[in-house]
Amino acid sequence: MEEKQALAKARYYAMEYVEENRPPLHLRDKVDLGFSLDNRELRIFEIRPVYNDPEIKIESDVARAKYIKSRDIWKVYWKRANGNWEPYRPGGDSEVDDITEFFSLLDEDKYGAFWG
Repeated sequence: MEEKQALAKARYYAMEYVEENRPPLHLRDKVDLGFSLDNRELRIFEIRPVYNDPEIKIESDVARAKYIKSRDIWKVYWKRANGNWEPYRPGGDSEVDDITEFFSLLDEDKYGAFWG
């Protein structure tokens, strides 16, 4: 798959995933879900207000997938409490062939790395 197609597909499925998993409207000012796609890197994150100033919103990373153009794959990462990104699967084999597999991993969260 060409890079442009892979990134377009990632954007489409990210929008779909976020819309399907966002909290109800009445809770979105307290917690919401979002994504960004920049430089071949897709991030899924929660959006919450700062505890002492609800007007300020912060993004807390949930997961990251990085497109590797030369191999036409996605590498999946989770964010540790210390702020470092780590390969998702134990042993470092964190690659998926298709971006839809990334979203399946997010839903399954077999190791409790994404959603706790």
